[in-house]
Amino acid sequence: MNTSLPLSVETYLKEAGFSQTEMLVLRKLLEENSLTIRELGNKMGKSVGLLDQAVKKLMSKRIVRKELINDQPKYLIDSLDAIVKWVHKDMEERKHMLERRHESFSQFIATLKIDQKRPDMEHFSGLEGIKQAYDKLIASGGELLTFTPVLYLTEDDPLRAYRVDLFRRRQVRKIFQRVLAVDSPLARRFQSRDPFEYRRTLLVPESDLPLTFEKTIVGDTVAYIDLKGQNACFLKYAELAKSERATFECLWARTLEHEKDGTGVGLAGAAPIVIPLSTRIFSHLREFVLSKRSIWAILFFALLSGAFTVGLYYNNRSLNMERIKDKVLSIAATGAHQFDAEDVNAIWQPSDITKPQYAKLIFTLNLIRRSNTDIQYAYIMRKTDDPEKMAFVADADSLNPEQKKDLNEDGLIDTADALNTPGELNDPAQFESMEDAFFHAIASIGTDQWGTFISGYAPIRDKTGTPVAILGIDMFASNLDKVTFNSFAPVYVFFALFLLFMLIRFWAGNRSLMEECFEVMKQNLRCTILWIVFLMTLVYGIVFAFQQYKYNLLIKQTGERLKAIAVTAASQFDPADLAQLHWARDMKTEAYQRVFQKLNEISDRNPDVKYVYIQRPSVTDGMYEFVADADANHNLPSFSKHKIVNGNYHLLFDSGDPADENAWPGFQYIDVSDDDLYRQARTRPVYGFDHSQWGYTLTALAPILDFNKNLVGLLGLDIDVGDIR
Repeated sequence: MNTSLPLSVETYLKEAGFSQTEMLVLRKLLEENSLTIRELGNKMGKSVGLLDQAVKKLMSKRIVRKELINDQPKYLIDSLDAIVKWVHKDMEERKHMLERRHESFSQFIATLKIDQKRPDMEHFSGLEGIKQAYDKLIASGGELLTFTPVLYLTEDDPLRAYRVDLFRRRQVRKIFQRVLAVDSPLARRFQSRDPFEYRRTLLVPESDLPLTFEKTIVGDTVAYIDLKGQNACFLKYAELAKSERATFECLWARTLEHEKDGTGVGLAGAAPIVIPLSTRIFSHLREFVLSKRSIWAILFFALLSGAFTVGLYYNNRSLNMERIKDKVLSIAATGAHQFDAEDVNAIWQPSDITKPQYAKLIFTLNLIRRSNTDIQYAYIMRKTDDPEKMAFVADADSLNPEQKKDLNEDGLIDTADALNTPGELNDPAQFESMEDAFFHAIASIGTDQWGTFISGYAPIRDKTGTPVAILGIDMFASNLDKVTFNSFAPVYVFFALFLLFMLIRFWAGNRSLMEECFEVMKQNLRCTILWIVFLMTLVYGIVFAFQQYKYNLLIKQTGERLKAIAVTAASQFDPADLAQLHWARDMKTEAYQRVFQKLNEISDRNPDVKYVYIQRPSVTDGMYEFVADADANHNLPSFSKHKIVNGNYHLLFDSGDPADENAWPGFQYIDVSDDDLYRQARTRPVYGFDHSQWGYTLTALAPILDFNKNLVGLLGLDIDVGDIR
């Protein structure tokens, strides 16, 4: 037998009503096996009488039994199983008691359910009480069916301000109200405000509605509200509510039928009040703007429009970044061919600035910079024995390195205005890919002591093709934001998106008004068709405008790049060479071959350029003639079936396609006397669209001038419009 009473058993026994003395007796009997009353008293310090009563209770519960041991009556626990049996019995009794309690509780609940069928009444008094009554009606969440006599003008209603808030809450919770009102001038005015207060009112004769107070049915409740007496009463009675609702629906249906067949009630001489649809739209718009929910919607849509605008701005900025990179890369790649490697190899140290080769390099650098707007710096660098450093060869601003200049025009002469002398070292670590510029043209963005720039680099090669230096072209990175703002108006985009979102929100929040508009459209087929056409045109217009915007941006990007290539390359041509080219036979001269080679170098560096050529004004007024073409040479297969008569080529075959016709020196081009593109190109580089027998192209033209600034030709570059993507 265990020598102690388990804690769980002891706890249960204590909860079951065992006294402390009984618990002590059980514990001692478990420890000592069997004891007399006197021995229990000595061990527990309790009186014999108290212990005797406790033992008798335990015996009555059949937990303790008495035996004669050595002629002495002793008490002992029969077994722990006796306690278990008693616990089981006690549990059964408790279970039975709980079941009886549950049965009694169920009977009580059934009684309550029966009582619920009895009418429940609630009273309200005073204006505040009436407000509470209306609040409870709204809280029910169901459609409101109201019988009412209209007793006040809207301006005189003691609950005027409260009713405005009430209908707004109904509208937010989509609780519609149908009203049957006694026909009167006040009722007609009340009815005219239906479109603004999310309800519908029908007028009935006073004989059909003899009421002096308002009655509203919602759910199982019938509410009686007497505004004059400032009393209200709610009667919650399902059968009554059902009967009142049936009465309302019957009277509502009959009144609707009378309205349709023109036999509805009306005051003598009273014309029906019709609110124009435009008035209702503006009223809903005012309500929409002034409501608290709309304030949050305005803030949300403002943030959403701002996020979209920022996203579009940075997308546009990214496109312009690529556009500027292409531009500086093209300028560098084209300009690098203007330098003679022998001139570059003649300049190594500061003392070389007196050499004519240095002046020639500086002149060419400044010519490239003047020919291309927004170019800040142009310079030449070469490698040194230190793989992490490069040395300057020439800088466009360093004809006299000792002269102080405010290069960035900030009013200060500091390190950002430092001039570079030949051989001066520079650490281009910020331009990680500059090493690649000795192999091919690159564009990058970086920061040094002169500022942050978008730069283009291209190799300058000797006659064997070995790179001897690189040409660097820098444009201030701040130009990127200027270009982006010129091509993208964030303010207009923001407000356009904001108004679009607000318009969608307005129509979504006023479905009843929208449904009414659709009903009007259904009744008028012409109006419906016009609306559909308008919406389709609007959607198409938005999509087309966006696509056109992207296309125009791409055209501008490509045109600026073409113009930069043309203006940079125009200075490569010797006016003396062009002056020798007037007849087809001149294609066999060295002058033509030099021009032809340069044209093809430009074409090879720019694979997307379809045609590269030089034209000049003809002796015939308004006409232009070809001087040279990158696709025209006497030794090309396309000229194998031509013959020269009096210095001009004559075709010996007909290809059937005018676009296959070749141009030779003196070949007369179409009359361009009315072409603004050619007229402007005589004084400055331009780009634009051109249509000729060779197709529809995006064309860039740059003037080629002699030493007296006289026009000797136009360098032209064409890209097929269909190839612009």
